[in-house]
Amino acid sequence: MASINHQYNKKEVNVSNFLLQFLPKKEVKFSSWLYELKSSLHFDELKLQSVIAKKIQEHLPNYNIIYYNKTIVSTLDITHKNKPDFLMWKKDYTEWYVIEVELKNHSIEHVEEQISTFYHGDYRDVETIYAYVNGKKQIDKLPFIDMISSKRPKIMLIADHVRYEWEKEFKKYNCTFGSIQIYCDEHENFTYRFNGDWPQEYSNFTICKLDKFNSTFNISNPSFFRNFGLKSGDNIDLYYRGIASKWEYLFDEQAEFIIYLEDYLDIDLTQDRWKIIRNAQNQFHLLKF
Repeated sequence: MASINHQYNKKEVNVSNFLLQFLPKKEVKFSSWLYELKSSLHFDELKLQSVIAKKIQEHLPNYNIIYYNKTIVSTLDITHKNKPDFLMWKKDYTEWYVIEVELKNHSIEHVEEQISTFYHGDYRDVETIYAYVNGKKQIDKLPFIDMISSKRPKIMLIADHVRYEWEKEFKKYNCTFGSIQIYCDEHENFTYRFNGDWPQEYSNFTICKLDKFNSTFNISNPSFFRNFGLKSGDNIDLYYRGIASKWEYLFDEQAEFIIYLEDYLDIDLTQDRWKIIRNAQNQFHLLKF
């Protein structure tokens, strides 16, 4: 295999078994194997931000995203001031995000200082926020200002890999997490994979209850899956934080449920109630209720 000057993780991913997302618009023929780049070595934070900005816009076509190089001041302590990396909002002006990009090798103290500032941030100067955003991307003033005035932003942390201690410690900030892995073959063809709690566009949903002892979800809407043409005994792919798992769908006159078909159920077993949604790409996703 040709030698290229990159730092790789040990994990090799066979293209035939790998979900290739965000392929280049021109047709690229990948070799049989892709290698996951160590982003913290191959990219600095600015390069990672550039990749993320481009790929988020492709991944979330119903959202706008801009670089946001404005200082946010904490309402708890005005000496706490930080600049996020991005501002993102839904095109129908129903929600917005303050986004911070980090590399996994950054300390938890460094990351938490920024997440805390953004969570407690002062966003009352809506005219200044609007003027800055409109200078980068023309927007409708009234619905944008109404969104900023009436809704707190969601805080999102994006990294090359999300560390467990970040997820544990930052729950108090209602922070959501997204990760992006960058893959390359020996011909320098790149592709990307998104994991984590990215916003989802969905057309329908149902509440379900976890039976952790039997690895099943009991479905509250008795016709949810049947409305999409599924029959008892069919297998489905259910995505959790970007990773697909295999389930079997079963129903009778009294109940509708899905049974996990793999070895290890990698979800939060302390969570009792969940939501299953069907997004615009006709995929089923599992979300905490």
